[in-house]
Amino acid sequence: MIFFCEDLSFDEYVKNPAILDGYQRLIDFYPEIISMTTGARYDLKPLFNKFCGISVPSAEVYRNCICPLITSQSTFPSTFFTEREHFAAYMLLYTVSGKGKLQYHDKTYGLPPGSLFLINCNRYHYYYSDSPGGWEYYVTHFKGGNADFLYDNAVRNGHCFYNMQHSKAYENMRKLEELLRSPGEHFDSKAHMLFTELLISLPDQKDNILHRDPVPEWAARAESYIIQNYYTNITIEKLARLTHLSPSHFSHKFKEFSGVSPIEFQLSLRITRAMELLQTTSLSVREIGESVGFNNQQNFISKFRSQQGCTPSEYRKACGRA
Repeated sequence: MIFFCEDLSFDEYVKNPAILDGYQRLIDFYPEIISMTTGARYDLKPLFNKFCGISVPSAEVYRNCICPLITSQSTFPSTFFTEREHFAAYMLLYTVSGKGKLQYHDKTYGLPPGSLFLINCNRYHYYYSDSPGGWEYYVTHFKGGNADFLYDNAVRNGHCFYNMQHSKAYENMRKLEELLRSPGEHFDSKAHMLFTELLISLPDQKDNILHRDPVPEWAARAESYIIQNYYTNITIEKLARLTHLSPSHFSHKFKEFSGVSPIEFQLSLRITRAMELLQTTSLSVREIGESVGFNNQQNFISKFRSQQGCTPSEYRKACGRA
């Protein structure tokens, strides 16, 4: 049984009857799916959902076939993050545009456009947006059949694959999207075949596999803390303690690594999130300023103008939401 929707805002998505019905039926069939959100920490409000497909298999199909339980492509804001473990499924995460970062197996990976990552969701994983303009990614959670064996085989040389835009894996991802959109007969066997081909193709991508950690642990720890707490008062001393560095050494290393100071990084997140809210909500300028961490409306307007060259109201009007 397939439930599908496309081209929805977040408010439309969470009220969509097909999605609500699909999630409930999937929970009835596979109660473990609840752990996808319960016990997790996340800011899971996409700016836009290109599509979402939910597949609810029969018990027999689940025993014999790899099943794409939830598959979607969405654009998430600059402050998006998800932190989770103990979820009994596998996840394929592919960056379409923007950038993300992922902490997995005690390493931190950058996820630029064209990167594909395979995750065993039972293990701790934490991923977040690393783009001022947001992060668009394609994701599918899968389980069933011989998924355990094929997953282990696929990641035997590594979990992260780069420059996958023209790969067999990418081709099969898009075929799965079309299959969810128009299931027709034999959906389960076709989906199983697509996943089997996709996973089998990955170990051959040896030139595209990343074998080492490209992001220093201290930088990942500081950035993730700022992203999760951008609307609060964050001090250099607090960040220095988190990274086990002195305040002056931390400030120097952060600017050297990121190109901006920690305070500038936090301000950029606040203003970017404010821009997203100005475009997508009817909240007042004062309410938006407060939600992103400005207690004083004039200070918010001043900081916004210094970053964008216009006031929040002028920006909203230019976006057609006066």
